[in-house]
Amino acid sequence: MPLINSKRYVLKDNILSKLNKKFEDALDHKEILSKQQMQNLIEEIIKNSIDTDVLMPFDKNLIPTGDNLKGSKELFYNKKYYERHAFPKSLGEGSQDILTGDAVDDMSQYQGEARNIFPPFNSIDFNTSKMLYGRIDTHNRPIYPSKKFLRLVPETKDVMLLDFVCEALSDMLERINTLKDMKKISQKSVYYNFNVKSGWVDPIQGHHETMKSIFEGFILNIAKSGSDKIKDFSDYTREFVTFMDQFLLIFPITRSNLQLRRATNPRISGLSFEIANLRHDEDRKKYEMFILDEHFIQMQKIANAFGFMVDKNAPWRFVADLESPQMRYRMAEKGYDTLQEMFDACYFQTHFFEIEAIKTYFLSFYDSYVEQYPYYTTTIKYGDGSKSKLMYRKARIENDFTERKLIEMYFYIRAKEANKDWNQEYFDLSVEEAFRVFEHYGLKDCLNHIHDKTCLIVGNGANAGIKTKKEENGRIFYTHQSYNNGKTFTIKL
Repeated sequence: MPLINSKRYVLKDNILSKLNKKFEDALDHKEILSKQQMQNLIEEIIKNSIDTDVLMPFDKNLIPTGDNLKGSKELFYNKKYYERHAFPKSLGEGSQDILTGDAVDDMSQYQGEARNIFPPFNSIDFNTSKMLYGRIDTHNRPIYPSKKFLRLVPETKDVMLLDFVCEALSDMLERINTLKDMKKISQKSVYYNFNVKSGWVDPIQGHHETMKSIFEGFILNIAKSGSDKIKDFSDYTREFVTFMDQFLLIFPITRSNLQLRRATNPRISGLSFEIANLRHDEDRKKYEMFILDEHFIQMQKIANAFGFMVDKNAPWRFVADLESPQMRYRMAEKGYDTLQEMFDACYFQTHFFEIEAIKTYFLSFYDSYVEQYPYYTTTIKYGDGSKSKLMYRKARIENDFTERKLIEMYFYIRAKEANKDWNQEYFDLSVEEAFRVFEHYGLKDCLNHIHDKTCLIVGNGANAGIKTKKEENGRIFYTHQSYNNGKTFTIKL
């Protein structure tokens, strides 16, 4: 397993100095490794290498085996090995045709290593650098595609993609079918049956399922703590806010912040499709089924030629590269001169539509609760003693949730999700300021105001990474999962 960067021999010597003769032979493919030997070698490679080091790609003897069922140490080293070395890194330009991926004729200088010499190809890493790709616009505002701009992928029943992305995929599928007819793709290859299995997923439906789970959790919480606390809408509001305080710091309920979670499916963007349904934590399957496939590099170059990237951590997922000349050309054909113009035309800004959803769920939760549990028990005096009496819970009335109360509730939820450590006075003033914006400029500007005060995304927008920003005592901290556990402010509905 030669190391093919400028420090290849230094790195190899560092590894070999800590291993026995069998490992030295294994590095040069003279001996097959046992599971334990392979694990030991992977650990030594990670300990003695840096991100820029490159191992000879497509090694069939040293296979990453990371999955979430392994112990923490073994998982750490295997995931690092996959990230740094298992996914092929290109060596130079000019050795393959840019459209087909076929090797050029003169490869004699590589002495039989032609498969391991290939030009750069474009991939994407949702785990470490591009988690928010396709989920935010160039102004760092969460977005999701309008259904009227989605199109059905050819030869599928329910796979949808953004219109110009679907057109690019159609052309790519035509090219692949031509190569199959020319017998330039082996029938043994995983890419021979290049069937699109999944595309866009609806974030609104995902949010609905989340809110249903929250309501069920609230009912269980109230059942344990005593449902007699809730006699009317005011009591319900108090109890529900207390319930939300337990989880908003780590699990958001607004659509905007749900979209920004690491666990959210990147296919909500309408920009990506998958040709297999596999677990994303099984590195062995990624490596053996896709990376070791004889047409892996060829397929990357075909994808790039039509404006797609492969997902490094899910090689069966292809993602539209909105910065590629191919996708830029297709956008221009639709009349979009800039990326933001395309986002404005084809996507909704999530925060404009989630406040009404919050109101609907908040009120419907109470209505459902009263319908399912119409009575509560109260104790009244009766002579010298007392007795229990069943009472009807009060149905809410229209002015129980005014526009001001809705803005206050929404601002509160967004601020808690953003882990704002404001004091009560600052929060109250912020709510007052937001309501004045609403009165003078309307709901849209009010929502922009709230979003901008509670949004923690940093970056250039549209292609941002995973960092968030927090300011404290004049210092700026960049983090993604750091929470303030103190209850610094509350809501007074």
